[in-house]
Amino acid sequence: MRATSPAAIEATPFLESLEALAAGPIAERAADNDRDAAPMPDNFRDLADLGATRMALPSDAGGLDPPIEVQIATLERIAAACGSTAFTLSQHLGAAASLYRWSSEIAAAGRAIEEIVDRGATACISNSFPSDDLSGRTGGVTFRRNRRGLIATGALGFASGSAFADVLVARGALVDGADGRTGDDRLMVCAVIPMRAAGVTVRHTWDAIGMRGSGTHDIALESVDVASDAFAIVPANELETFGVADSEREQADRRLAGATLVWGGTWLGLGEAAYALVREHAANATALRPLASQLSNASERRVQEPWAQTLLARIRDEVDGYRALIEGSATRLDLPDPMRARWMMRNFAAAGRMTERVATDALTLGGAHAYGQRSPLDRVIRDLLAAVAMTKHPAATALYGQWLAVDQD
Repeated sequence: MRATSPAAIEATPFLESLEALAAGPIAERAADNDRDAAPMPDNFRDLADLGATRMALPSDAGGLDPPIEVQIATLERIAAACGSTAFTLSQHLGAAASLYRWSSEIAAAGRAIEEIVDRGATACISNSFPSDDLSGRTGGVTFRRNRRGLIATGALGFASGSAFADVLVARGALVDGADGRTGDDRLMVCAVIPMRAAGVTVRHTWDAIGMRGSGTHDIALESVDVASDAFAIVPANELETFGVADSEREQADRRLAGATLVWGGTWLGLGEAAYALVREHAANATALRPLASQLSNASERRVQEPWAQTLLARIRDEVDGYRALIEGSATRLDLPDPMRARWMMRNFAAAGRMTERVATDALTLGGAHAYGQRSPLDRVIRDLLAAVAMTKHPAATALYGQWLAVDQD
């Protein structure tokens, strides 16, 4: 993940091919994927052929490994065409970075990476409770020991791309005995589980208003065998891993932080798309004036109104401000944790603020005519609001606060 100049980014042959793919097949499939809340395996096959699904992996592992700015730009361009595809790709890249992070300790993670590189396999990741369990009391996965390794039982939610994924990166508690008593609250299990393993079931529960085509379903695990080379027992509080004097692990953690940052490219692309669409709409829409005024001066357009100019400027400022934060964070990937983690979490929180403000101003400026099922702005706004739901959830806010508090000494 090397730094590069904006000019070099624009001239990258990879991005030129990516733009053609996004503007062509991905954009053409976007409306159907959204309407049917259907996954997009065709998009992922095309992205794998281009090498985009290998971006989070180092070149010595067969990865594409472009500069971090190119990875962000990739997500941005895909999101402008289809937010669901970009979001799902970001989750796959995070899962791939996690696999690389644990590949020195979990042999199955190394094999999964080979599948991603050699045949374009897709990975999904989840550590959330199922979407049909709002209380969160029955969600999560527990792992019990057996002679072969572990037995995994439970349910996980919000696993993007799970409808067509090949491997799952799952985390859960290690318990002792049939009574489910936790053996050690300070530890958790990180496991690599094939999606075709016996006992793995995808619950087709995803029917949200935003990111409808992401296939972010729940996954049920019923007595799933996890071999001894497919898991590691690690600290439950990942903050405890900071400061470990291991250069190889530090590089893997840096790559994982980069994958977290690349997630922001999705919201940049949607923000840019909202700005372009609402500006075009305002340029063609009649100014919001009494009907008599409209009939007598039909040449007046909404974009010429001072209030419309103000809203357009606010949208532009929000997107540009978020872009500046991401670009600044990209230069801080070499910081030691927890300072690096703090910057990554700032991006997470800022995504919620930017998307909420852009969606609200776009709705105000576009009006009811722009926010209809036949308007592409409708899908963009719904996808933007998905970030608000994710980043402003109480659990996400608590996590954000925890990571920021690390660097307060």
